[in-house]
Amino acid sequence: MTSIQSEPAPVNFNLPTVQGSDTESATELFPEEDVVIDHSTFDQLVGICEDDDDNGEFLRTLIGDYFKQAERTNEDMETAVSNQDFSQLARLGHFLKGSSAALGIIKVKESCEKLENFGQLKDADGTNTITETEAETRIRELLAQVRLENEEAETYLGPYCEDPTALAEE
Repeated sequence: MTSIQSEPAPVNFNLPTVQGSDTESATELFPEEDVVIDHSTFDQLVGICEDDDDNGEFLRTLIGDYFKQAERTNEDMETAVSNQDFSQLARLGHFLKGSSAALGIIKVKESCEKLENFGQLKDADGTNTITETEAETRIRELLAQVRLENEEAETYLGPYCEDPTALAEE
């Protein structure tokens, strides 16, 4: 396990502007499927944290706690689908959807919305009913995707953490 520094490194609050930029839109810089973070949401959070006198500690803690929570929730969702507890999976998908949305982690948010719908035995957009077998197949595929999306977000947000490698170790 990596040791944590006694004096936290200052957080660089300067993000590259992507969405809402005056010069280029996010879709010009990145194809839509490559946009990991909704910069409008994350920039608001960074703006709030810039006003704190804690040298970025709150932001580091918030991000680190999210990834720990996401890992536990992914494990709980795997258990729920193995037990065919679709209502529990829908609740967990809803929970992680909210957490990821709060940080602007949009890929995970969108995938968790689909997981929530599948857990309610609905199709991806929540309009049509599907069978438990179909839901289970879609859920298993999507759980693997959510893990990858969280890894992508962790790589992107790692610089905001004191020790990004510690996120996966705890």
